[in-house]
Amino acid sequence: MKLTCPICLKERAKRACKQRQGADICPRCCATLRGDGCAGCVHHATSQQYRHERLKGGGDKHFIVQIKPELEGRLHDALSFFDAKKMSAGEAILAEAERTDPGYYLLDFAQGVLLLKRERADDALACFEAATKKYPYFLEAHINMGIIYKMRLDIPNAVRCFKEAIRVGDADDENVVWARSFLADLDRNLRQSDGVSLDTFVQANLVFEEAVHSMERGQWDDALRQLNRCMALNPSNPKTHGNAGICLAKLGRKQDALDALDKAIEIDPGYEPAVMNRAVFERMAGDAPDSPPVEIIDYTRDYKLKKKSIIGEAMGRFFRGGGATTE
Repeated sequence: MKLTCPICLKERAKRACKQRQGADICPRCCATLRGDGCAGCVHHATSQQYRHERLKGGGDKHFIVQIKPELEGRLHDALSFFDAKKMSAGEAILAEAERTDPGYYLLDFAQGVLLLKRERADDALACFEAATKKYPYFLEAHINMGIIYKMRLDIPNAVRCFKEAIRVGDADDENVVWARSFLADLDRNLRQSDGVSLDTFVQANLVFEEAVHSMERGQWDDALRQLNRCMALNPSNPKTHGNAGICLAKLGRKQDALDALDKAIEIDPGYEPAVMNRAVFERMAGDAPDSPPVEIIDYTRDYKLKKKSIIGEAMGRFFRGGGATTE
């Protein structure tokens, strides 16, 4: 018969806990409760040795976190209430903890979970970040941040959080296994779709963001240089060629701009911004640069996720006197 952990009431109880008079708890709660009262426990000894080796290698700065078992238990109860949709009971526990221990790392995490339940992802993200600053080995907080970034299609930050979760977590933890599998799947998909590794994709994204910032400041030469770097890393992303087309148009290089947009459309015939901007730049008088303000679009965001066609909206704006769309 499967024994459920008495703390989280979700995971399978596998480890005898000294702090719980030998009662079995799950590995996740074991990692959360682990502290000075665990001396002599094999899991505590293993984690201490692992942490010592990591600190000895210079990977982390020294930090101290005070573990409060009774408060931990109450906050885990609150999380269980949230899972059971008993929101008022969980909120009452958080309110009490806020009065007595406002700076506790697990309180930040529990508040983040509550905010996620309320669909306030930005505020939840801030809470999870606060929790990891107080306790850098907080696996679940890293995982939750990664999931928020994943939902936003912010691949570089999602990758960063999931890699940190893998680094700080136990290799056999289900969250670590899931994060490792997700990153492996993402890497495999990118190699098939773009012909690049996940690490290269992330690096190209960072360069692309630098280019976008230059475009926002009207620094078209700098932006074009950065986009060329991005193309060298990942030549198969149509947004890079599309934005290069905008920079070239702004620099008065009409034919080069049209060629860049043609390349974007060749890579993705359904890529609407390139189709739209090509129509814009074809109407330019000679090589005169297009001057209206631009709208920034995220590197990884798929236009097919939008509820209405960008062509239908933006082309109408152009023919009413608007301008190009930065991709």
